[in-house]
Amino acid sequence: MFKRFSAPALLLSTVMFAAAAPAQEAELATETTVTNESANQEQDLGTLQAELAKVESERQRLADQLANNSPGESFQQLQQENQELRNNNQAARLSAQTALVQQRQRWFLVGGLTVAASLFLGFMLAKIGRRKRKAELTPHPVLIIDDDQELCELLKDWLAVEGFELSAAHDGPSGLEAANQGNFAAIILDVMLPGMNGLDILRQLRQSCKTPVLMLSARGEPVDRILGLELGADDYLAKPCDPRELVARLRALLRRSQPGSNNQLQAGNLKLDYDSLLAWLGDQPLQLTQSEALILRTLMEKPGQLVDRQTLSLSALGKNLGSYDRSLDMHISNLRRKLGAHPEGHPRIQSIRSRGYLFSA
Repeated sequence: MFKRFSAPALLLSTVMFAAAAPAQEAELATETTVTNESANQEQDLGTLQAELAKVESERQRLADQLANNSPGESFQQLQQENQELRNNNQAARLSAQTALVQQRQRWFLVGGLTVAASLFLGFMLAKIGRRKRKAELTPHPVLIIDDDQELCELLKDWLAVEGFELSAAHDGPSGLEAANQGNFAAIILDVMLPGMNGLDILRQLRQSCKTPVLMLSARGEPVDRILGLELGADDYLAKPCDPRELVARLRALLRRSQPGSNNQLQAGNLKLDYDSLLAWLGDQPLQLTQSEALILRTLMEKPGQLVDRQTLSLSALGKNLGSYDRSLDMHISNLRRKLGAHPEGHPRIQSIRSRGYLFSA
């Protein structure tokens, strides 16, 4: 009934049972681990669900609170304090802005009144000063020959305040006639004129008239100034010019034409009246312009002495010489031609290069 097994077969069975036992234990351990992990996952999931439920409950509470518009007391208190701070800050800012605006208004008012008062006072003082100066000054009759009628009107108003009585002619022939018939302290002469140009008028004036002539022209090139001075002009001013400079030059012309002491300067056969600036060479009168006569008078006052160019220009022409100003040289050249040579053969007026001039008695 029982089979008999041989020893080898029994041994093989024992070995196989022994090998299968560890495998079963490993499988049992694996099943236990899986079971534990599943339990842990279920526990974690339950925790998360509880947290979510708690968060959801808090969210729902807040939603209900907002929906009912009934925030908590602390929230209401914070809102109230914030509103109070905002109101206080706005009131303080408004008060500060109002004070700043009021202060600036006071500053503007005071500053505006100060400026207005200063301007008004300055205007009144200037007006009073001009009226007083106009009343005190003896008006000097001046003739202007210029075709620019608007310029003549402007200069007439300006010069009237400075003590000059201006008469105007607007073309060459009428200007020449007015200059010959009138008794003027000075003549302002334009170059470009209808009927007769200013250079032709100047050439005819110098034949019989010794009135100082100031050329006033838009042609301000050196050749134009030199030509005007050679023809007998006492000064030359280019347009446009500052009226103050015109007044200063007119006053310089008048100062040079004012009489001094009643005596005569004489060097050989050359005589010069100190007051009238009339000159004679022997018995022949010399037709000298005012500038030429003043240069001659300055040199004759210091016979045999060197007179530097700047001193001569200031004394005779009433101005400083510029770097390229040749007006003094032109007057000296004309004066030499009219005086002729000294009886001994040398020029009466000698040039000392880069220094000045010397008059030989």
